[in-house]
Amino acid sequence: MESKNKSESTAIPNLMNLVFDDDWLKEAASLEDMIDGEITAGYSGPALSQVLANPAGFRNTQRIRSIVLQEFRDLLQEFNLGMGIDAAFICGKARLQEHLQNPSRSIQEQLWVILEEDFNVQNTDEPRPLRCGVKAIVQRLLTSEDWRSIASAAGDAIRDELMEQAQSIRVA
Repeated sequence: MESKNKSESTAIPNLMNLVFDDDWLKEAASLEDMIDGEITAGYSGPALSQVLANPAGFRNTQRIRSIVLQEFRDLLQEFNLGMGIDAAFICGKARLQEHLQNPSRSIQEQLWVILEEDFNVQNTDEPRPLRCGVKAIVQRLLTSEDWRSIASAAGDAIRDELMEQAQSIRVA
């Protein structure tokens, strides 16, 4: 009986139940007051409450990322990477998302203008002249080291595919 009580007291509580526990909420609020901030252990980036309080801002951020990643994919298509394009995109996407966490003020301003243009011509066939500027932003965001990693990922994927093809030819 004693070991059962001990395991119950050390069990991790259901976090959703804590939200409805007034005592726990008061304690959490007082801890945040003591540190003059928010306790968001395990979550990097803006506090979830801020995201939920501003769904339009979250949607705008997601749209900007979508535009940047689409233009990055188009840029990779121009490079004609063949079977290495998916690996290059995955690597570059990760690098771009890192850089988009805290872009310079000028890049932020350019992206917001592009987002406004995107919303203004949404569901129309009107051209998006500012959209071509996204490729320049991508090239400003990605460093030489990033491009080396992207090229390496593409090269590794091509090498692996060729080795797999060569192996299957030998077996046949």
